[in-house]
Amino acid sequence: ILEPARRAGVLARCAVQLTSNGSFHWTMRVAQAEMARRAVEKFQIIMHNGNLRVAQGIWRDAPASVFEEIKALLDGTGVYKRSTGLTHCQHKNWHLTMPRG
Repeated sequence: ILEPARRAGVLARCAVQLTSNGSFHWTMRVAQAEMARRAVEKFQIIMHNGNLRVAQGIWRDAPASVFEEIKALLDGTGVYKRSTGLTHCQHKNWHLTMPRG
């Protein structure tokens, strides 16, 4: 589980550096420790604005039954932040921190 997370972090840092060049699409793996599963996701960044669709499972190795769109905005310090929830019972906070580098 750590290796996909490490690769996703590297891709995220590269994405921040490449946003000044315009629009692009890339695929990343999202490691979710609490559910111990990985899902291939598409992340689109257009001039520092991004939409991330995350496949969520309820328990370990469950099929992805819920898709949630997360809108992230780069705040100028190299940090993408957005808090959102699945349902009132399955609230998830997402803080995508990508330091400049």
